[in-house]
Amino acid sequence: MVVYAVVLVLFYWQGVMRKQTINESMELKAENRKRNRKRIKRLIFWIKSISILALFIVAIIFTGLSPLFDLKEIEVKGAVHYKPEILSGYADIQLGENGFSEIGSSPLDIMLFRFGNAETSIMRNCPYVREAVVRFAIPSKVVINVTERTAAAAVPYLGTSLLIDEEGYVLESLAADKKTALLSVRGLEFIDYGLGKKLDIKNEDSLTTAMNLVKALKENDKSDKIKIFKLVDAVDVSDRSNIKISLESRVTVNLGDLEDLNYRISTAKTIFNRNIKKGEKGTLDFTAGENPVFSPLTAAKTSY
Repeated sequence: MVVYAVVLVLFYWQGVMRKQTINESMELKAENRKRNRKRIKRLIFWIKSISILALFIVAIIFTGLSPLFDLKEIEVKGAVHYKPEILSGYADIQLGENGFSEIGSSPLDIMLFRFGNAETSIMRNCPYVREAVVRFAIPSKVVINVTERTAAAAVPYLGTSLLIDEEGYVLESLAADKKTALLSVRGLEFIDYGLGKKLDIKNEDSLTTAMNLVKALKENDKSDKIKIFKLVDAVDVSDRSNIKISLESRVTVNLGDLEDLNYRISTAKTIFNRNIKKGEKGTLDFTAGENPVFSPLTAAKTSY
């Protein structure tokens, strides 16, 4: 009886296990079918999305290349030293061409509708231009917007005058027979130059000193009825412990190392306007002692 009972239990257990295996197999197949349906739906979704995107891109391309976007006008902004036709010529953008086809190839140019090659050409050929932005203004205009440098001084070089901005970029080269109202900066050490490029100055600090002195002269004039900047025709920074300015090409003022600069400028303008006669030549020296000393070319020294 015991054996018979054991056999019945085994048969029952085997049936249960078989039934469980069948159920698990059916559940697995159902899950696989569900997973496959999801994959198919996802695939169909991506195929539709890519197809719609491709059609959209094609539509944009065909629309962009239509005559509606052909260039009809070039507008120039911010130019002082260059005529609009000059900048347009260097930009080399042809009216009648499709605006989108002229846009640069870099990602930034494409996103901002900018003509990168035109900007590079303008910067290379126009020394006064600090920055050039050439942009497509939909539907048919090109806008050239330039920011120009300002000439701050003239630097003597082999019989010519190089006009530079306050950073030392060469903007123009003037022949010896051409005059400029800009003051001359003397004492800068360099070998060669290139228009639109920064001077490779060995004594770079001297240029900084000269530009700071120019700013100080202008600032001093703002708070004083007596003006001096318009009288300055040259600054000599060859010796930074003896910085000199020339007034009307007849009086040299040795300011020294620019200590107490505002006081020395104010004192120099007062002495020049009140104590030095018109046409008189000489040197006003702030390094000769406690007080500045004026040494005329044909008379005795005068201490102030």
